Amino acid sequence: MRYFLLLFRLIVVSLILSILLGGGYLLLLRGSIPSQYEAGKEADRFARRIQEVVKRNAWVETGAIRWSLLNNKHLWDLRRGLIQTRFSDPQGQHEVLFDVDFKRYRVKSKLNTGPRANKWTKVRDESAQETAQSAYHLWLRDRFILEPSQSLFDRGVERYLVDPSKDQKSLLVHYRRGGENPGDSFLWNLDKNGLPAGIRVWSDQLYISGLEMKMDKWRTLKTGLNVSTRRSIGPITIDIKVSAAMSLTHLVGRVDPFKGIEGDPFDPPPSSQPNVISTAKKTY
Repeated sequence: MRYFLLLFRLIVVSLILSILLGGGYLLLLRGSIPSQYEAGKEADRFARRIQEVVKRNAWVETGAIRWSLLNNKHLWDLRRGLIQTRFSDPQGQHEVLFDVDFKRYRVKSKLNTGPRANKWTKVRDESAQETAQSAYHLWLRDRFILEPSQSLFDRGVERYLVDPSKDQKSLLVHYRRGGENPGDSFLWNLDKNGLPAGIRVWSDQLYISGLEMKMDKWRTLKTGLNVSTRRSIGPITIDIKVSAAMSLTHLVGRVDPFKGIEGDPFDPPPSSQPNVISTAKKTY
């Protein structure tokens, strides 16, 4: 959940800078936290419907997925629990291979300065762990942004149905813990087709609380996942490029990009499949 807030803050900062002379526009975008809501089975069923409409069950058919967001590029081999993340910082470009438990990693960098400037080089010094940690946190953040409904039934999450007597309902999600400061609230609004249309956020971590991040340009991937490929607050938008396949070979071909981080064949890889809801409504 805290990773969603990081993106939210980034877009809000961009919005503030772009309309610095028009602060009244931000006030128009803000919303008040709902005052009428109910907890219970109806709220839980509504949250399940959100997960169903984004096809969370399709994760079990997804062997590999890749996506790019804010110049970060991720390739995730779910069968083996391996990730490749590419990103840039002021020092240069980096490619990090690691497993979902972050127990092993490999780092390559193309730095802007130094004796091997502008050449891809394996990094084994003390900076390797710091670069790998940065890649790991970027993957966690961007994974959550790609599919934010994954946390609706986490421990410490409370779900409320807003305006239960009306046809157009919303889901208020309150996080008792998680993030840097527990107490954040998300309001999920749906469109006429039942797809998430936007998430309004109230958090002490935000510069301006109560703004809504719109979600649109929905795509159904080859494995059945239904994802929103554009997020926006006011005129500021961020596009997500994403593709998925049943196996890594189907997605990228026969050359294995994770060859440099192959583990012990007798050591089973960690499970990286996100929790999904079966038709019997059990969590695996």
